[in-house]
Amino acid sequence: MVIDESHVTMPQIRGMWKGDRTRKETLVEHGFRLPAAMDNRPLYHEEFEGKISQVIFMSATPAD
Repeated sequence: MVIDESHVTMPQIRGMWKGDRTRKETLVEHGFRLPAAMDNRPLYHEEFEGKISQVIFMSATPAD
């Protein structure tokens, strides 16, 4: 797997679960989603890392 712009992508992968969970908790609390919706979620960062066997992290930093 190649992860481009890894300095941005990896924090986003880490944050997806928390943002998704917060949003769904509110929807379930107000009756817009069934409680079962909490089971359909993005992978935890550790689960994501466990799915990839080899990875290349790429990031370009422009020169002045």
